[in-house]
Amino acid sequence: FPSHDRASRAEQIRVCFDIAENPVARTGEYQIFLRIAAPDGRILRLSDADAHSFVHNNDTLQFSNQATINYQNKLTNVCMVWQRTEEFKPGTYLISVYSHEAWLGETALSLR
Repeated sequence: FPSHDRASRAEQIRVCFDIAENPVARTGEYQIFLRIAAPDGRILRLSDADAHSFVHNNDTLQFSNQATINYQNKLTNVCMVWQRTEEFKPGTYLISVYSHEAWLGETALSLR
């Protein structure tokens, strides 16, 4: 997250999270998708192109950033960044993380 909470000074949103140890999960590569919804509900994204979307529960969703991780049934820390393409607006940003297989979690960030 930004080191300060002023929308006009924030350059990026950095999201870090842990994927828990799970000895019964499939090991290998997973695509992770970061979705950041601006206060007006618009998903922050580079483009509307299919290359910037993924399918989750039969819905096509736009993403802000993606990463590939190599999960080996161990606690895995992942950090993803959205570098602003326009000035952030004040308000609450809803941050969601997905894989193709699951919704992983959600949080919110308020900028003044």
